[in-house]
Amino acid sequence: PPPCRYRTQGLWPAIDDGADIQSVDVSKDGLLVAKGDDHGHIEVGFFPCTQRKTMLPAPGHGSHVSKVRFTCDRAHLITTGVFSRAIIQYCLHPLGVNKDGVGVVVTPDRDLPPHASLAREKIGDEGDQGEEKKKE
Repeated sequence: PPPCRYRTQGLWPAIDDGADIQSVDVSKDGLLVAKGDDHGHIEVGFFPCTQRKTMLPAPGHGSHVSKVRFTCDRAHLITTGVFSRAIIQYCLHPLGVNKDGVGVVVTPDRDLPPHASLAREKIGDEGDQGEEKKKE
């Protein structure tokens, strides 16, 4: 079971959704946290995670997630499913944080998904890369 602490209280929804958290991992550098539950949901956010709104869902598993683990360089998240026996590798693209929480994009491939430019605009990334995406 995940550690029940103030710094991880954002892992649980405000209203019980019936899912039990099966696995939690914090990246080696202590910046990101991931969780997997028995409904097949994976969520990633910045650590500490004291508010629910800082978690971003990632698609992939149909049911129980047995393990979530970050790679040492924090570039990927590896997850395993119980019944499907699927192993999924997610690429993590941290975009930054806005006043409302987190802007971490998670994708199972190396390319940023089409909505990444929208996420970048929402969090107000003023870098050159963000400007190029807005022009497209």
